[in-house]
Amino acid sequence: MSNSITHFQEKGIPDLELLTNSFLSTPTKHAEFIYGIAGVYLRAAAEYIGEVFTELNNAFRRSGKRRMEWVIVKDDTCTKTSFIGDVTYKKPERPAVFSASSASKR
Repeated sequence: MSNSITHFQEKGIPDLELLTNSFLSTPTKHAEFIYGIAGVYLRAAAEYIGEVFTELNNAFRRSGKRRMEWVIVKDDTCTKTSFIGDVTYKKPERPAVFSASSASKR
């Protein structure tokens, strides 16, 4: 989560300043200003959500309980489209495959 926040500080804040300066030089362009500001925040929100989803998937992979019964075969990048834009995160291609130990429990 801190990566997306750091990225916003490095890229998002300067973008907001550019949009503000542009608006102050031509104050009649309200729509451009509003959509520009919204775009900066929506991109930051999508990055933040993607980072949270990635951390959640990593927590699932590190879970001792899940490791006893499941095996992660391959990591993949997933993109979900939402109303704020595309949210991209790393996830297993196949969530899990039964290991030999869990198959014998059934």
